[in-house]
Amino acid sequence: MKPRVALIVLTMNNLSDTAVALESLSALTYPNCEIILVDNGSTDDSIPVLRERFPHVTIIENGRNLGFAAGNNAGLEFARTGGADYMMLLNNDIEVEPDFLDILVEAVESDPRIGMIGPAIYDFEDRPNNVGWRFNPRWGYSIRVRFEEAEGREILDVHTISGCAVMIRRAVYEKIGGLDERLFLLVEDVEWGLRCLEAGWRVVTATRAKLWHLNCATIRRFSSGRLYYEYRNSLMVMRRHARFLNWLSFLPHLVFRRYLPDRRAIKRDRALAGDVRALRLRALRQAFADFLAGRTGRGPAWLSYSR
Repeated sequence: MKPRVALIVLTMNNLSDTAVALESLSALTYPNCEIILVDNGSTDDSIPVLRERFPHVTIIENGRNLGFAAGNNAGLEFARTGGADYMMLLNNDIEVEPDFLDILVEAVESDPRIGMIGPAIYDFEDRPNNVGWRFNPRWGYSIRVRFEEAEGREILDVHTISGCAVMIRRAVYEKIGGLDERLFLLVEDVEWGLRCLEAGWRVVTATRAKLWHLNCATIRRFSSGRLYYEYRNSLMVMRRHARFLNWLSFLPHLVFRRYLPDRRAIKRDRALAGDVRALRLRALRQAFADFLAGRTGRGPAWLSYSR
């Protein structure tokens, strides 16, 4: 019998995208998988509609927004106790090829050293997005792996897989745990991949597996919420995984190549309303303050994911 795979889809208030994702996953040709929909506190009528439309999908209701990390961890633990051999986290704004899971399982089963695996990711206009990421500890963030590196290679070693589509071996999950809930949202996939590598497993992309992802469907690219979590969580990941000498290059890069340019761009963007500009600048300051104060988990209530 083929290994059992649990596909864990995290959703919140997004009926149309979630329905498309579940339709796509329901058409997979892999014979031994289950779909688990984790609702992270939806306040609309999407869950009753989805429950009626997809009766074969197991639905877990968290009751409130636990954040990306804790929300997904609820699905991971449910799948582990249910006997899944592999658990795969998926965003609710994705579509996949029917043989998507067949390719992933074949690849991960080819080498017991593979702890995490992901697909080649495209945007909805079919433009190549990434085949994984490599973490640069001198700068404190991950660099997109270009599709050119994957030419002629069915399995490509990387440092981290995008959290929109990452599969983990159950034995690895039981050793390293789930996503770091202290990060709450963003950069947690980077930290998870680094933890997997440090525990001795490979992190790879199965380049023939194809997935389409609608980037930033939930969180606006330069919103105050995204700015806050990207800065605070990048600092937290560096503290956990970088060497002391890495900070000698990371801090100047963070201040002069990221923080100051972002701050200037926000101040000069006259298309922004004054209150939005002030909100984003406040988020930048708060990210540093909370890191230094050791504040983790959910950020301030005034953060916005659209402004």
